[in-house]
Amino acid sequence: GDAIGPGHESEPTTLPPTCQYWTHPLFLFRGKLEYHHGLGWEISKQEIADLSARLSRSVERRCNDYAPDGPYFASQGVPGPHRLLENTIESAWWSKHLSRTMAWLCGIGVVVAVILSLGALITAIAAHTDPATRTATSRIVTSVLMLVVSMGLVKLMFGYASFAKAAEKAEELAGARIAPDVTEREAIKVLHAYQIARTGSPPIPTYVWKCRRGKLNREWNNYRNGLIDDGKVQP
Repeated sequence: GDAIGPGHESEPTTLPPTCQYWTHPLFLFRGKLEYHHGLGWEISKQEIADLSARLSRSVERRCNDYAPDGPYFASQGVPGPHRLLENTIESAWWSKHLSRTMAWLCGIGVVVAVILSLGALITAIAAHTDPATRTATSRIVTSVLMLVVSMGLVKLMFGYASFAKAAEKAEELAGARIAPDVTEREAIKVLHAYQIARTGSPPIPTYVWKCRRGKLNREWNNYRNGLIDDGKVQP
């Protein structure tokens, strides 16, 4: 996302930094790609041309830098409801872990800012500094805390945590519904619920995906091998 999917996902829930809003045409187009990869629905040349026309040259260059060097999803089975659910599991798994990482980072940022601010204030009071210094220190502390609020770190922390839970739920639901006789309607319903949750979530910065992709790729491969052993996904 984004953290879509994984062991091969060029960006789990993310695209380049300039593409970091879910209302961006690239993210809206991503939903069509999920149906294309999962169900084999064709994307017309007109849709591709319209998307290209809406992108600036700088965004096109950045997106080209993130072109995947392999399949976007690990599943290479026959397009259909089963593959769509496999892809949903993969995407949701990556989104879950990357969102948890972002929630932790935002939480750490809030805690550090509060501790440093209060520490500075307590130090100024304990040092018996003059009133002017204490006043200046309290203003700095207030400014720092206001900066934390204005940056939306607290809101982001809860937003990422909420999406991590929603992604986990989507992953579990897709895993529960996946079966040889699953219908297209059932598979689409699961993916659609996940897409709605993703649309309302904060985007995951590309640098977080870069930092975690190595470990998560290994963990995803292990997880997918377990799903293969259980007969839920195809090799």
